[in-house]
Amino acid sequence: MFGTLKEPYADIDDAQNRWEAFDKVCERHGMKLIFWGDPFGVPEPQVFALKIGSIPDWEDAIQDIEYASAIPLENTRTLFVMDYLG
Repeated sequence: MFGTLKEPYADIDDAQNRWEAFDKVCERHGMKLIFWGDPFGVPEPQVFALKIGSIPDWEDAIQDIEYASAIPLENTRTLFVMDYLG
């Protein structure tokens, strides 16, 4: 998912704490934060990737106010990558 920060990071510890808190919320929905960082070649300044158990897991998460509050980004766009070989 690509997006812009809701608020700038105070420092690297603040960034790490926000993403760890978000990962805990994701885990309650059967998802795992794989990475977060700065993308190259897209207009958005931040990116993260989730490993999800199923599309319904993700759909449930995005309808949860706790997920919406925990996600550090706004103005997001989502790309799905499906593993048909695994």
